[in-house]
Amino acid sequence: MSSGLLHRTLVLLAVAQLCTACIAYRSGALARGGGLTPVTAAEEDQNGPSIAVLVRVKRKVNGEDRELPANLREAWIRATVDAYRDSGLFTNVRRGTGANADLQASIQIEDDVVGSPAFAYLSAMTWLLLPSRSRDNLSVRTTFTSPEGEILGQFRSKETVTTWFQAFLLPATPFALRDRVVRGVVEDLSRATAETARKKGIF
Repeated sequence: MSSGLLHRTLVLLAVAQLCTACIAYRSGALARGGGLTPVTAAEEDQNGPSIAVLVRVKRKVNGEDRELPANLREAWIRATVDAYRDSGLFTNVRRGTGANADLQASIQIEDDVVGSPAFAYLSAMTWLLLPSRSRDNLSVRTTFTSPEGEILGQFRSKETVTTWFQAFLLPATPFALRDRVVRGVVEDLSRATAETARKKGIF
């Protein structure tokens, strides 16, 4: 069974989760909040640098490139920008490239989805009476550069989100939606990267 069929089945399962059941949970050493507590505007470091954040997103399903839905792509980009803005480490955070910013962060979010095509197919055909599982292996690669284009530092952070699809998980579904959990991981990975860069003296 091809990974194309797995991809179509995962889309079906993603739609099915709106009316049936799934739960997602994260695993890894990453602290919730990326090790930082979001701050208010009054608490921001007024001596920190300004930064322009450029985000790209890639997804693979069982090793093959797949297009991420536009709404999810935008949600992950916003989560990344929000992570830098809420970190309190920068005086100004803008999206995209910025010649007037003190730093540029070029970020690539990679989502490597792994699952069993056979189990996904059987689960979908039985309307989730039979369980299936997928894993989002998330990786955030970040390169910090100066306004002149000099590379100041490169970082990679990772976390995994596991999702189970099964009809009897319905009561727990509102508390562990896959998209919500993945978005939280993306935000925490970005915030942790910013804090690591600060500790290493990048800014």
